[in-house]
Amino acid sequence: MRPEAILETGDGRPLAVKLQYPDMQSAVEADLAQLRLIFSIHKRMDPAIDTSEMASEIGARLREELDYALEARHMRLYAGIFADDDTIRIPDTVLDLSTKRLLTMTWLDGRRVTDYKLHPEEERNVIAHAMFRAWWYPFSHFGVIHGDPHLGNYTVRKDLAINLLDLAQRLMAGNVSNRPNNIRKKACIVPGECVNLTALLPEYRLSPKKTARLTTDLLANNLKRCIERVQHEQTQG
Repeated sequence: MRPEAILETGDGRPLAVKLQYPDMQSAVEADLAQLRLIFSIHKRMDPAIDTSEMASEIGARLREELDYALEARHMRLYAGIFADDDTIRIPDTVLDLSTKRLLTMTWLDGRRVTDYKLHPEEERNVIAHAMFRAWWYPFSHFGVIHGDPHLGNYTVRKDLAINLLDLAQRLMAGNVSNRPNNIRKKACIVPGECVNLTALLPEYRLSPKKTARLTTDLLANNLKRCIERVQHEQTQG
């Protein structure tokens, strides 16, 4: 797929532009106000559940979706993580042409993932491996989570590498002393900062090896508890 209108950088690279709708911020705030009202009514009916924290979390995540400067930082963070991986590509951000409501990045050619449904299994496996790695590797090695990994956020290149296109959703950092937004707030604020990502991790008390071990153990323990709970409920039933 190609854009109908192609912008180019000074060196001739085509650009993609993401522009926020006018008044989107006020529309989101109006919806959040309605949601808080509904949650407050629910809290009066069932005080066992504190819906105020749910409203705050949903509001924070939606506001992040509207902050294109934050998304640009996320893109540079992921570009640093996958700098040496030819199977996963992230667009370059063009900071001089970007604002909080306008995100300009390099255009990456690719086809929709669903276009490969009937391709040979070997090709589909290559694509699936790259998609899994794009989500799992940052999580298991750096404690960073891509919060919106649906098919529309990937395209497939001719060499079966993937383009990771949308990084607006919050990136969580694990094992950071109850401050999960440290990486979101601090990493890659300066262009090129995330290239030396390993040097940044000690500030967040993270290291690739330590995080990988803790994450694996944590997942295994959580899965074990889930299985035990299901078995207990089946026994009780």
